[in-house]
Amino acid sequence: MNYVIFSLNKEEYCISMKDISEIIGLKKITKIPLSPKYVEGLINLRGEIIPIINLKTKIGLKSNNIPFSKIIIINGHRKFGILVDSINGILNKYDEKIESKTKYISSIIKSKNKEYFILDINKIINIKNTKSLSVNAKKNNKKQIRKLELKKVVTVKVNNEIYGFELKKIFEIINYIEPNKVPNIQSYVKGIISERGEIIPVIDLKEILYNIESNITEKTKIVIINIDDYKLGVIVESIHRLVEVKKIKELPIKEKSILSGYIKTDDYSAVVLNLNSILTDEIKNLNKKSETINIVEKKKRNDKYILFNVNNEKYAIKLNLVKEINRINKITKIPKSSKYIRGIINLRGDIVPIIDLKSRFGNSKEIKITELSRILVINIENQLVGFLVDSVNKLITMDYIKFESNNRFIKGLGQYYNESILLLDLNNILDKNELKSLNNISSKFVDSKISKKNQSKIELNKKNASDKPKNEVKIEEPKDEKISNENKIIEKDKGNDKKLQKKNIKLKRSR
Repeated sequence: MNYVIFSLNKEEYCISMKDISEIIGLKKITKIPLSPKYVEGLINLRGEIIPIINLKTKIGLKSNNIPFSKIIIINGHRKFGILVDSINGILNKYDEKIESKTKYISSIIKSKNKEYFILDINKIINIKNTKSLSVNAKKNNKKQIRKLELKKVVTVKVNNEIYGFELKKIFEIINYIEPNKVPNIQSYVKGIISERGEIIPVIDLKEILYNIESNITEKTKIVIINIDDYKLGVIVESIHRLVEVKKIKELPIKEKSILSGYIKTDDYSAVVLNLNSILTDEIKNLNKKSETINIVEKKKRNDKYILFNVNNEKYAIKLNLVKEINRINKITKIPKSSKYIRGIINLRGDIVPIIDLKSRFGNSKEIKITELSRILVINIENQLVGFLVDSVNKLITMDYIKFESNNRFIKGLGQYYNESILLLDLNNILDKNELKSLNNISSKFVDSKISKKNQSKIELNKKNASDKPKNEVKIEEPKDEKISNENKIIEKDKGNDKKLQKKNIKLKRSR
């Protein structure tokens, strides 16, 4: 069962979707003399006269400074509207449902450690003083239902324009969650989220339609759409309304497009979207969790991971894959190499190529080296490769969901406290051809830079080093020092002898 989530005084409540006719913006409400305090008045909705209830007053909430923004039109045995602060989403699945004995709350549902109060519509609609108006409205509504079968459309705002999705295609609407970025994918794919044990790719609708990234605010939502048994999260600026229409009219567009039709109401029109055309195989593969995901293995709880940052995104890699973590010393550039190759370093005699992960992930800018920057050194196919990252955070243990993807950089999605961390497989950052090419470039560059004299010295040192037994400690030879000291003493004695000879000659002459 689908529930519409709305807020009153920052608390979240639910109403079953089957009880809702539509959700509209605020309209002029005409006051009714001598009506109960909780009845705000009446509105005229396309010829229907509908009483409007102040839900805060009705259920005994204190008034605050948060203004009402929407009216939910309820289809009970009497049609009426309720004022709410905001529409927060649509809930499709929940973890637990608890019956409630509270006057206006029928039950409480729990979803992802959050609680939502389900309102009992039958206890709210006791409007004695507006009975005749409600009955007339109900009769008119019955005539309409006989004539046609209405379609429900959820409208959203993107770049201050109104777009719509058919309600039957919406799985859920949730508050915005920061997606984990996926390397080397279309820019409008903002990453993946873990929602109810499923991996769901998330796209930015504003970027698709206007080539502009969405500005994330408190009103930003993710609409999760069902497309051919795949789930796709869509970032929108806000939820606009839920509306019933006679039909969705087709647009005169022959080419395959996400613009499938349009609707028109008394006060606005909206283009209805069909996202089938953007559901590429690459995006589908990010949503294959439902077919290939394994239950989180308990043995993985003891695995340790290094948590690091690239371009303000957190990633993790298994600790046992990392040979060492180094600070940045001098990186020597390699001419005519790929942009993501920052250069090479000399690591205790080994020439190690350095890969800029930010550039490798398709970013136009490279990592800016600071005091926090680090190099993760990994052995790939017996070749040491260094990966430049913005910073290394800490060593952690976490569970992770392993899923298949055609993106070779991704190994799974980890859960660390309340954060989702993308687990990378750095062994696959370079394929065999790239690794071979990188090896050749590094070798040629080193050969061209080192002179024959220096090369011979290096070879001699390596030969001497290889001839030495293991654990040999190099010490200074004391013989040279003793010999030099003895020579000094001898020279000193010779000098004394000469002086003595001169003295003897002088004595002889004086005699």
